[in-house]
Amino acid sequence: MNILVIDDNDEDRIMISSVLTDEGYSVTEACNGDIGIKEWDRCGFFDVVITEMIMAVKEGIETIQELRKRSSSTKIIAVSGKGPKGPELYLHLGKIFGADATIPKPFGRQQLLDIIDSL
Repeated sequence: MNILVIDDNDEDRIMISSVLTDEGYSVTEACNGDIGIKEWDRCGFFDVVITEMIMAVKEGIETIQELRKRSSSTKIIAVSGKGPKGPELYLHLGKIFGADATIPKPFGRQQLLDIIDSL
């Protein structure tokens, strides 16, 4: 399974990628939504995309919308730990704009793997 991880927080992106790589997934990383879209176009398809909702360059909502134009079958997981009252609003918006699942930060290894398995 090919997974694209888009997150502007280096530590979070590396942690997610490490967990997935340890499980045998093929992982591509992008440090913002713009680069994530470029990686999509370069590779042509990913089975799963995990994207942060709040990023300085091309936020998650815009990234999700662009990915949905490219594929309706790719599973998208929106993640966020930000927001004045927590991540709930951003994750809710992620679902509205096309994410298949959401996960608030911080999350554990098994929680991430369970969500991927459920998709």
